[in-house]
Amino acid sequence: AALPAILGGSAGLAPLSSLISVQPLDETGGPTPAYSLKVHISLILVALTAIAPIAIAAAGHFAHQPWLTWLAVPAGIATGVALAVWLGARAVTRLETSQVRILRVLADAAR
Repeated sequence: AALPAILGGSAGLAPLSSLISVQPLDETGGPTPAYSLKVHISLILVALTAIAPIAIAAAGHFAHQPWLTWLAVPAGIATGVALAVWLGARAVTRLETSQVRILRVLADAAR
């Protein structure tokens, strides 16, 4: 149940985080120290995308209701699709509104 939510959440979160926090390479061509922080924050946020289906599965388990436990699967799929669409749309909007600034940051780092 959690896997579709995590896949959908990460599919939308990856491009959005890349556009929110642009991390150019350092002068040696490696990642900057801030890149590690960005990765760790993203890992936490991706794990949080599975809260809804895990909560439903746990509620079904503790209430001894198998139908509620199975309801976590479509909830996970719906959560994954919703997050992929919503976060992906936010990434597109962010790119459309900030493309010049993003390219400027990356161009300045290349010099």
